Amino acid sequence: MTNYSFFIIIDTNDPTSFHIEMTKMNYRLRFSALKSNHIRKYGENSPVEIHQRKTFVCDTCASSLPGYHKILRSNYTFYLLDKLNVTAEEAHEHKRHLIEAHIKFNVINVANSQHNKFTISF
Repeated sequence: MTNYSFFIIIDTNDPTSFHIEMTKMNYRLRFSALKSNHIRKYGENSPVEIHQRKTFVCDTCASSLPGYHKILRSNYTFYLLDKLNVTAEEAHEHKRHLIEAHIKFNVINVANSQHNKFTISF
């Protein structure tokens, strides 16, 4: 049996965009490694698109980034979900359960929410 930490990286603007990570190491160190990898591959700043009456295609735009990189380009946060002392198989099963639970939670919240969009005019 091994100690596993489970944490989530989530886009604060779109809670349906998330990544759940499972690690044997300290979850803060793993998150730091994910961020370092992202910065090394894609840079620290978010890509900026300027639209001048034509479609501008950016090869590193957030929509084309793989996996958790999309979330790290957005306004994100991370939370520790769980720490367990389990076998590898049980850890993978628990990660699948966390993903399914988060998806169900978002489906219920989106269906029940009444978004009151507002506009500001001057």
